[in-house]
Amino acid sequence: MNIVSVTEAYKVVIHSYMELTTCRLWTEDEYGNYLSGDKSDRPCLEDEDYTYYTPPTTFYVIAHVPYSFEEDKKRGPYHNDICLTIQGTLNDWDFYEASTPC
Repeated sequence: MNIVSVTEAYKVVIHSYMELTTCRLWTEDEYGNYLSGDKSDRPCLEDEDYTYYTPPTTFYVIAHVPYSFEEDKKRGPYHNDICLTIQGTLNDWDFYEASTPC
C-alpha cells in the first residue's frame, strides 16, 4: 500500500451516477504503476463521491466496469487536483472531467 501525506498529495474526486453496477477506480503513473484507489471491484453507487489521494507526480485515472462490453477508460495525464464523473449503466457508461468544481 502506498502511504501519501494528504498535504503533499493530489486529490482525485470521482462522482458516480452509475446504476446498479460495480466498478474499479484507480490512479497510476505514466509507466502504468498503481498509485492509489481500488484494487478490487466494489459497488459503484448512484450519487456517491469517491475520493483518492495520489502522490504529487504525473498520473492517470482509470475506470473499469466488470462485465461491461465497454473498454476501460483512462483519463489524463494530470499534475493537479481533479474532479471526474462516471455515469451510466453496465454497457453504456462514460467517464469524463467534471464541468463543475468538486
